[in-house]
Amino acid sequence: MKYCPDCRQERPEIEFGRNKNSRDGKQPYCLTHYKIRRKLYSKTERGKETEKARKLRFIKSGKSSQYNKLYYKKHRERILSSKSVERIAEISPCSRTETFKDGKNKPCVKTVAGKKTIILNPRPVMRRIQ
Repeated sequence: MKYCPDCRQERPEIEFGRNKNSRDGKQPYCLTHYKIRRKLYSKTERGKETEKARKLRFIKSGKSSQYNKLYYKKHRERILSSKSVERIAEISPCSRTETFKDGKNKPCVKTVAGKKTIILNPRPVMRRIQ
């Protein structure tokens, strides 16, 4: 049994995460309150800066390209199958934008020179549309 300061209750040690720096080898807060505290910390300015620095270290270390290669090897079939889906573009004459509708009717918008085209897998978040 271990005391959680947020719950103010004794809880079994199974409900506490591991922490090799503490005496008993467990986190000071139970897992539910630890998750809440992490979410609150990530919303603060210091938490955002810490996350940005962590991502930058990950990219500079070269592990991101290794991760991307392994991810592609593991999910190659799914990635290639998603590229074969065709979506038809609808041109808005006043704003000169293309609107792509996927199976869920979520529009993806891209500014273009002004003609109807069919583009394979237009996902602006994943990759650039050309």
